[in-house]
Amino acid sequence: MKKCKKCGAIQDNTHNKCIECGQPLNAQLTKEEEVNVKAGMSEEMLKLYNKKDYFYISRLDRITALLLMADAILYVMLLITRKEFLMEKGFIPITTVLIIIILMQAIGLLFPKVSWAVYKMRLMFQIDDPQNLSPSTTVVFMKRFMVYAVLVGTYIFIIYLYLQN
Repeated sequence: MKKCKKCGAIQDNTHNKCIECGQPLNAQLTKEEEVNVKAGMSEEMLKLYNKKDYFYISRLDRITALLLMADAILYVMLLITRKEFLMEKGFIPITTVLIIIILMQAIGLLFPKVSWAVYKMRLMFQIDDPQNLSPSTTVVFMKRFMVYAVLVGTYIFIIYLYLQN
């Protein structure tokens, strides 16, 4: 954890600038200071702190990643068992792309630092200092939204494909 000397906001170690006031952050708190800060936070505040943190992997994230992997397995089984139907309807490329998207979303949930590094690489030529970026609340929201949209959408599509003759 780091604490801003100007405004006192607490943030995780991945931030180089304060998310509240934008001031550069100093070194990490000592273990003793961190224990004191955490003791001052209620359990509910700690949950909210972790929810807002892009790099925190919640139980719901793990369950969702597991559901996404099960979804990918269902699509592979669909490719194997209903190959003729998928070829006839022209769904083989779509199904293959969906498997890749599903696996990318699951990896993004389980390894958020990897997905953030890829995101920063995309911005490398557009901004001056991509290494000092930190995820905004919009990025955190959109990450979660896209994962659930992919999960729900792909399950609806697989049900549709299984109901077709």
